[in-house]
Parts: sequence; structure tokens; C-alpha cells
Amino acid sequence: LLVKLLKPVKSVYHCVDDWPERLPLENMGQREQVIKDEKALIAAVDTIIYVSSGLLRDYQLPEGKAFMIPNGVDLTLFDLDALESEPIPNDLANLKPPLAGFSGSFGYWFNFPLLEEIAGQNPQINFILIGLNSSPWEMDRVTQLSNVHYLGLKPQTDVPLYVKHFDVCL
Repeated sequence: LLVKLLKPVKSVYHCVDDWPERLPLENMGQREQVIKDEKALIAAVDTIIYVSSGLLRDYQLPEGKAFMIPNGVDLTLFDLDALESEPIPNDLANLKPPLAGFSGSFGYWFNFPLLEEIAGQNPQINFILIGLNSSPWEMDRVTQLSNVHYLGLKPQTDVPLYVKHFDVCL
């Protein structure tokens, strides 16, 4: 383990995903090996921070060493009064409502076939997708539909302005 080679003063494992499930789906290892490596990492670090109770459910976490800090949202960014005077983002300005939007990450967990089916059945709705894309082939396919628009990753501070203009959030 790199953490053992570096010999840091303090080390933290920040677990943000179910790596034993996710990495094999991305062709990045075998589930059993990922579990073995994650167990070794948990034993080697000083502190473990995880974002969901289900992430490390298969491990014995050392008492006083592991802390759950759930994912959250900065609600101050969604201050409707502050957003009122902001103009519509340029990449939304020419899209005709209604707008159905999603902001998040795109990967194996995102149901591209369902979006493709719904968008195909509803050509009058523009579907807006914002976020990190780790499924470029799927995104390329679904954006072949003229009413599906992938706008890329946006700064966190800009996301509320996009959401404000969605008629429906997905």
C-alpha cells in the first residue's frame, strides 16, 4: 500500500463510492481483490470518513476511527432571491421550454436507455444533462436525439442557476 510506503504523519481514507461494486463494472479490477485492498487500506489509515452507511457495511470498522459525514448540499447557493436577477445561462438560452433537467454524475448507474426512450417519446421536451460523465459512449448515443443536451460539468456555484430554469428536475 502506498500509504505504508509514504509513512505520513496522519492518513485519511475518504470513501465516496462502493468500490468493490463500481470498479469491476468499469473493468478496473476484480471485486474480491478490491475488497482485500480496501480492508488493508482501512487497517493502515488513521481515520476513515465515509458518505453513506452502506458503503463500508461489509467491513469491521475500528471503534473511534470511522466517521460518517453524509453528502449534502449548500442550500445558500439555492437562494431564490439572489438568483432572481441572474440571466439565463447562455447554453440554455436558445432551448425552448419545457426543460427537464438532471444535475449529477453519469456512469453505469444512470439509466441511459430509459432517458433515450422517454426523450424519444417526448420530442417537445428538452432534456438537459449537467455533470461529470464517465460514460461517453452512452452520452454520445443519447445526445443523438435533438432534444437531449449534455452541457458538461458546471461549477457548483452555477448549478442552481440551471436548476432554476428547469421545469422538471429529474
